[in-house]
Amino acid sequence: MIVRLAYRQSKIAKRGLSFERVVEFDFETATIKEDLRRAISFRKANKREVRHYEQETQS
Repeated sequence: MIVRLAYRQSKIAKRGLSFERVVEFDFETATIKEDLRRAISFRKANKREVRHYEQETQS
């Protein structure tokens, strides 16, 4: 358990997000894209994803 806790804390420090914060997520304004290659993730969008979101929401 200590290893998992350390791993979780390192990911939170790196990304600034934890699964506990998913309750704050606004699914109504989210852009959801199915990607069968990935497991469920909760992370900040990269620059490409931000551009894509901006293009989709400007119409």
